[in-house]
Order: sequence, then structure tokens, then C-alpha cells
Amino acid sequence: PELFTFKFLGSQPKKFRNPFKAFNLALSFHRYTYISTRKSWEDARSYCRQHYTNLAMIEDESENTAVASVLVSNQWAWMGLYRWPWRWSDGSDSQFTNWQSGEPNNVGGAQHCVLEFNSRQWNDRSCSDKHKFICQKGDTAVLNVPFGMFSFGLNIYLFIVCQLQL
Repeated sequence: PELFTFKFLGSQPKKFRNPFKAFNLALSFHRYTYISTRKSWEDARSYCRQHYTNLAMIEDESENTAVASVLVSNQWAWMGLYRWPWRWSDGSDSQFTNWQSGEPNNVGGAQHCVLEFNSRQWNDRSCSDKHKFICQKGDTAVLNVPFGMFSFGLNIYLFIVCQLQL
């Protein structure tokens, strides 16, 4: 299964010809894909980097829900989080977590990678364990988007035109 997510990250107005204006639109878009082949965390990361962008990296609750929604029922899958300290597979810091109760517990001092269950909860495991995994494709784009405004009675309407190609 695959799922696309789009997130509005903010905008910065710019002047354009009146009554039209333009603004920079920051938009995050990710496509999450469940891979049913079992691999170690490092092999899963290599596969995702070769065929997609990376293992799934989850920055907030909406992305966590999106990732969990592509999981098969009652299955755990690797995502891109690993310990030293907790970082995403692209090297960025982890600001959001959703650990299962009692996790992370680093059993035997050897649980340095993270699985997600379809309940959206996380568990640390040994990176050499073989599990299914979730890849993501996509990034953040900043678009210069023209828009227009018009009023009808007491209402003001905003319209934008843009095209995204994934």
C-alpha cells in the first residue's frame, strides 16, 4: 500500500500585480510505501535510498498516523529512527516520538533501531533483526504561487492555481 501526505508549512506574501499577488508556499509532501520483504534495518535503509528517498521519517502525529495506515494489520515495520542519540536516517534530530509503554528499553544494550506497529506505537529493536519496512519518497518544496482575491457581498474569496508533479 501507498499513501500520499501533503502538509502546509507556511507562507510568505510577495507583491504581484494588483488585484493578484504571489506568495512563497512551503509544502511538505511524502509518499509512504510498505515493503513486505524482511530486511535488517541497514539493508532496509539501503533499499529505500536506492528505490525511494529513505526509510520513513515521522515529524508529527499526522505523519505517524499516515505511516501506520500503510501497515498491514498486526505487523511491525522498520522506520528511519535509530539511537546515538535518537536520529532519523537522514541524520536529522528526532523531535517527535510515540513510544509504546515501557519503550525504549534497549534490552541487552543492543536495541538501536525502531519499529512502528499499526497502532502507531514505536518499539526499539536490534538493528540486525529482519522486519518488513516503510519507505518514503518526497521532500519539502517552496513554490512561488500566484493567487487572486475577489469579494462578493461580505465574503472574500481566495483562489490559487498550482500544479504538483510527483
